[in-house]
Amino acid sequence: MLLAVDIGNSNIVLGLAKNQNWEAIWRITTSVQRDAGAYAREINMFFLESNQKAENIQR
Repeated sequence: MLLAVDIGNSNIVLGLAKNQNWEAIWRITTSVQRDAGAYAREINMFFLESNQKAENIQR
């Protein structure tokens, strides 16, 4: 599985692709008030809610 990340001024968009198909796509509003920990918690929740495992991402 591949993780694609597009970090923009307004949004951060993350997607999980497997066999050239999108398994999941998530969007987070970019905010200067958020720290790295807040983003990490939100991304972890995305994985939990969609039953995905970070260990399945290719390196």
